[in-house]
Amino acid sequence: MSAPVRSWRPSGLCERIGAALVAPRRALAAAEQDADERSRTGSDVVLLIVLGFVAVYTRAVVTATWLTLEESLTSGLSVLASTLARAAALDLAFVFAAGLGLTVLAGRRRSFARDLDLAFVAYVPIAFVQLADKLVGHWLLPTLAAPIGQVATALAYAWAGLVLLRAWQVTRARTDTPRQPAPASPRRAVAPAHVRWTARLLFGMVATLIALNASALVRDLDAWRPVSTGDHAPSFRLPGIDEHGHPDAPAITLAELRGEVVLLDFWATWCSPCIDAMPGLEALHQRYRDHGLRVVSINMDDPAQARRVSRSLGLSLPLYADDGVTSHRYKVTTIPHMVLIDRDGMIRSVRRGAGGEHALEENLRALLDPPGAH
Repeated sequence: MSAPVRSWRPSGLCERIGAALVAPRRALAAAEQDADERSRTGSDVVLLIVLGFVAVYTRAVVTATWLTLEESLTSGLSVLASTLARAAALDLAFVFAAGLGLTVLAGRRRSFARDLDLAFVAYVPIAFVQLADKLVGHWLLPTLAAPIGQVATALAYAWAGLVLLRAWQVTRARTDTPRQPAPASPRRAVAPAHVRWTARLLFGMVATLIALNASALVRDLDAWRPVSTGDHAPSFRLPGIDEHGHPDAPAITLAELRGEVVLLDFWATWCSPCIDAMPGLEALHQRYRDHGLRVVSINMDDPAQARRVSRSLGLSLPLYADDGVTSHRYKVTTIPHMVLIDRDGMIRSVRRGAGGEHALEENLRALLDPPGAH
């Protein structure tokens, strides 16, 4: 006679993932009590973050691979590392904060290692909802992506909050008995079917997202290739940001800049390296604007905050708001992202990430000075 369902404990990746979603009490009990599951919940979370990154940020992975082959390993790794850090920062912050919160609330029976394992279990619903959000909002109902994303975020953290509430109850019932390996059984209880199918659904969403991105890549390979030296600069029309932080100032187009050397700077207000680079760009603007240089500062997140940042730094650079299309055409996957365009509209250098100020100015001078002027 097979073991009863009530004696079942999650064992194996699929069972642990499925249990965290539809049987959180058993998932938390396994993470709390079984010594042999202690490190596995953490590795499950790392795997989910990596799989989610590949499924959702396929473009960044392709861009990094392309840069590694065409430019250097350093360029490719820089794009991959910065995108991964940005994508995973909130998830890792949640896990750490949840584990720390459980430790504080556990009282005298606190154990940060155990509490972190419980937080790992609570993260799984967030990963599940994030994947569903990208599949539905980005691919199936793109016109409703924004409201779907808002609902998904609320649902994900509410779901995780309920799991954490149960995890807190687990910590309060904790004894001083050390963790022990799960007892061996000649006939291990079989996980309920809905647990296994829920895990398969999660991995199925990962596979579907990767397949959809791969299909888009095959259909339009050039759209995924990062811009590089020697390419024609893609056209754009960007609204200016007025003194009140509204994108209502006169727009600028690449066509009207023909005959000038153009430096595009894609940045965001949350990006410290971007803001650190802005005084240097202001200096280039002041030094070379009478020699035919146009610095186009393109904010990608918040026009009002961008104007406040510019004002606090005392900058005179005109600000423009990204329309979502321009950053896509210039394949911006990491910031700061600077593109140097010559007087004929050809890309002469692309700088991804911080650093390289001296080389940038040398490239500028070469394009601004007439032949034989050195």
